[in-house]
Amino acid sequence: MAAVIFITGTDTGAGKTILTALICERLQQCGTRVFAWKPFSSGGREDAALLRSILSTDPQGGVEIGINKVNPFAFRSGVTPLLAARQEGFVVRQQDVTTQLNQIRSETEVVLVEGAGGLLSPLGEGFSALELICEWKCPVLIAARNRLGVINQVRLTVAALHSAGVSRMALALSDEESEDASSTSNASLIRECLPQLPQVTIPYLGGNLTTAELIRQNVSRLTLPLQTLIGALLDPT
Repeated sequence: MAAVIFITGTDTGAGKTILTALICERLQQCGTRVFAWKPFSSGGREDAALLRSILSTDPQGGVEIGINKVNPFAFRSGVTPLLAARQEGFVVRQQDVTTQLNQIRSETEVVLVEGAGGLLSPLGEGFSALELICEWKCPVLIAARNRLGVINQVRLTVAALHSAGVSRMALALSDEESEDASSTSNASLIRECLPQLPQVTIPYLGGNLTTAELIRQNVSRLTLPLQTLIGALLDPT
């Protein structure tokens, strides 16, 4: 069965999709069969469409990938997936998600699972990303924006994961276009507070990384941080 990495965020808009796309493309360039999976979306499927564009063919059969395979639980309302599903009279249970993941795991080598919102945002009936991570026993990549408040957000996310028994995780701290008073010191203070947490900083890449070509152009700029994250999360040692 394929290895699984869960990409969660400290909040909505923390950069999960771009990070997932970058790691997916880097793994593909290294010859790894990888599937980028965004099981939940609400309010639009643009992020799922970007991930689909990175994956040129389905790992099983070499055919074009359908959007519903990348993003099976899609809802119209731009609220947390649990509420969006209820508005449409749809029920998503944890086993539904696991069943679909296991099918994908049988077809490839690595599955990158992008969450929706933060770690504890309700996804379906009685579960959030945290419950999925615990069931799947997978490592976690935390996406965070380098701005005021991120130290508290990262520490809360890491504490929740540790309390649930999750030990393998890494942090990607993404710079923003405009710095604030905390931007130059956040990374070093997070290292001081969480010295065992593998951490990289992703420079500001522009506000419009919406195509596979732009993702590929930036992968070459980020070889070292991307390989650091991949090694921290996939290296069996």
